[in-house]
Amino acid sequence: MRGLTQQQLAEKAGISQQAVGHAESGLRENPRVLPKIAQALGVPEPWLRYGPEELAAMDASTIDLATRIIALSEEDREFMMQSLKMLEKKRQ
Repeated sequence: MRGLTQQQLAEKAGISQQAVGHAESGLRENPRVLPKIAQALGVPEPWLRYGPEELAAMDASTIDLATRIIALSEEDREFMMQSLKMLEKKRQ
């Protein structure tokens, strides 16, 4: 990550080294520390979350939607998934 150790990045982002390690390894499905890491690195959060190749393939509305979904609590994401399933059934 731009020549920084996990500890250096953690200090710059104001988070623990363990949180950086978990985010870097993908251990957490939805690491809430990514906005702080992105800010510390000076990169947009979606770039950090999705990577440059996947991000380049997305349009702005898809990026916005994905970012908003990720920011939801686990409970709200589950509610949203159930709502989408109901909409899919309704369209069939």
